[in-house]
Formats: sequence, C-alpha cells, structure tokens
Amino acid sequence: MARLEGIKPMLKSGNPLADQLMSVDVLGSTVTVTKAAAWSLPGGALSIFYSRFEHNDVSGCPIGAARPIDAIRRAADLVVRAFQQRRPITDTHVLQSKGDVSHWVFQWALDVFGLDGTRLMRREG
Repeated sequence: MARLEGIKPMLKSGNPLADQLMSVDVLGSTVTVTKAAAWSLPGGALSIFYSRFEHNDVSGCPIGAARPIDAIRRAADLVVRAFQQRRPITDTHVLQSKGDVSHWVFQWALDVFGLDGTRLMRREG
C-alpha cells in the first residue's frame, strides 16, 4: 500500500472521489486500484469488477450491520455449490439460500460477490 501511496500523485484525475484507492482481498492477495481505473474498464460502473470493489466495504451494507457474516457465508455457499454443480444461479436458489437473513443484507452480500442481487431477489421484497 505504501508504494501505491507513492504513485498516487501520478494517478490524479482532478476528481477526489475518482482518485480514491479501493482494495479487495482475492485469494489471499490484496488488489488495489483507483476508483477511476476500475470504472474505466469495459462495463464501467456496471461491470462485475467495479462492483466487487465498490460493494466490498462493509459500511456500505444498507442497514448498517457491522459484520453481516451470515449473509456472506450464505452467498459464498451459494456460489460454491453452483460452481461445483456446474449450474447457473437462479432466483429460486438464491431464495432457498437466504434463510432468515434480512432481504437487504443478503442482496448486498450477493453484490459483494459480483452477482446481481437486485435481479436475483426480485421475487421477494
């Protein structure tokens, strides 16, 4: 992170929000980019890559839960099962995995994993 702080002046876009560094842990390594760099990739703010950085901050959880760990575990389990069974994730699978977790917290957890929580949870609101 110290090296990134050193090159930060070269990454200035003139917009303090776009120059903000965003980090996420991926398989034990930390990936850090500026918000502007993540946004400039194909898909922009709608890309899975950007969403992974944007929604990784727990403080962004809609109801302010300090550690929505149960929702994260359920979402991770959903993704792993779908991968192992080589099947797409449907709204039915999502609703079965949700359990008693709050709708908004689980939707946020799906967004953290790059899934479209809004679309997948459309049958419940």
